Amino acid sequence: MPDEDNAHVEELLRGNSSEFDYLFDKYQEFVFRTVYGIVGDEETARDVAQEVFVLAYRKIGLFRGTSKFSTWLYRIAVNKCSDYCRKSVRQSRLAALLGHHTQPYTSALEMLDEQDAVQAALMQCPLGHREVLVLRYYRQMDIDEISDVLQISPAAARVRLHRARAVFRDKYVSRSYPGGIPTCMGEGNDAAK
Repeated sequence: MPDEDNAHVEELLRGNSSEFDYLFDKYQEFVFRTVYGIVGDEETARDVAQEVFVLAYRKIGLFRGTSKFSTWLYRIAVNKCSDYCRKSVRQSRLAALLGHHTQPYTSALEMLDEQDAVQAALMQCPLGHREVLVLRYYRQMDIDEISDVLQISPAAARVRLHRARAVFRDKYVSRSYPGGIPTCMGEGNDAAK
């Protein structure tokens, strides 16, 4: 088995249910932040994260050990988020994920304004794009990890990330700079994109 968590999974499968406490403690914050990054609402994220762990506990026998336990768990989290987002009719807000502000903020209010713009733009992106952006920029996953979690090929993950960045950029620019990004910010021509 490829990682240290698998020893805990083996013990859990042998009937030692306290081993799940270790896995829960280790991953609860990471799962919560991943879920929150996709659904954008703290209360909803807590509920969905709880569902992730309940499902993981119930389905632990299906864990084959061919990937890291964390990848398997994050796949469950992303799938639960997808289920929630498909069923949800209300808009939710996301934490600032892709803040790429290069100048120092002059005030906390300025930083919050940009976070609001990022959140609003991200919420306008389709679910598949939000997922890949959250995994890449919020969870700091590389392409191979993203492809494992989303169960797509690395090439498909690269394409989805590329498209998601373009969609996000368009949404962000149209909200934050209705006349287009100022050329002094280095994004004035298509070559910079």
